[in-house]
Amino acid sequence: MTVSEAVQNLRASKKAHLDVWTYMMKGVFFPLDLLAAATLNRSLCLIAGFCTLIESKNIVAAAPLLRMQLDNCLRFSAAWLVEKPHEFAERILEGVPIRRLKDRHGNLMTDKHLVETLAAEHPWIKPTYEKSSGYVHLSEKHFFNCMSVVSEKERIINLKISDEDAFIPDIIYLEGIATFAEATKTVLQFAKRWAFTRNNPKPVAELTCPPKTLPA
Repeated sequence: MTVSEAVQNLRASKKAHLDVWTYMMKGVFFPLDLLAAATLNRSLCLIAGFCTLIESKNIVAAAPLLRMQLDNCLRFSAAWLVEKPHEFAERILEGVPIRRLKDRHGNLMTDKHLVETLAAEHPWIKPTYEKSSGYVHLSEKHFFNCMSVVSEKERIINLKISDEDAFIPDIIYLEGIATFAEATKTVLQFAKRWAFTRNNPKPVAELTCPPKTLPA
């Protein structure tokens, strides 16, 4: 698969976002619907920005958006860790940081706790969190983006000062797109869980997993 094809596949996930939202919007409106709306909207905005930056060969700016999509996974999934999901959504709407809220076991829902919890179901979460966070803060990641080694023995390197990547092979872009797509898939999985739960209150007692295909 080419980078262009991978980007187009990621852009195509827009339909899945709109489909789950359409299915979700039935009957009474719940506080958790607002959190779902914010998450789905942010996800689509991040996808658009990420794809544009990848096409522009600007991985320095694109990589932090992967970290933000991962943030969508972590914070929306936190609704499954609390006793009262709707109250949780209301607290967020009030501006209370999630790291100051506690799960049903009394643990503060810091990023560390959310990463460790979600990683039990999605093992790729932890390494992705660590690697993508390196692009948010100035780190060794940015050294490697602006340089390539010509000769280690003679200590010769090439440096670039540009808003376009010069030393990034396609495999790096493809890995980044694949990881972003996986994070997006996870966001949609949790959105579908909530959509299925809210529209099936009798057979479903708590936030749960939906069937592979949502009912019409």
